Amino acid sequence: MIEDVIELEENKVQILKSAHPWQHIRPIGEDIVATEMIIPSKHRIRPIDLGALLAGGIDKIKVYKKPKIGILPTGTEITEKNWQNRNRRNYRF
Repeated sequence: MIEDVIELEENKVQILKSAHPWQHIRPIGEDIVATEMIIPSKHRIRPIDLGALLAGGIDKIKVYKKPKIGILPTGTEITEKNWQNRNRRNYRF
């Protein structure tokens, strides 16, 4: 770590204490508790969530398929604001 060095000159440092093997490496799942929820259901997965899932040892999840919809206007669904039939609630503004 940077705290374990002394800068002697420009581009020269003295290492006071070296790092031992596996000092700053965590095993898979160590940063997340076994009973802790990683991401909630119906959550849009972001790149950071993928990292958390992999860190938790999860490599497969079930997802919802993105819906595909289309709207086909027929011309009768939008009326003028001063239409005779006031029971209709679709107005053009």
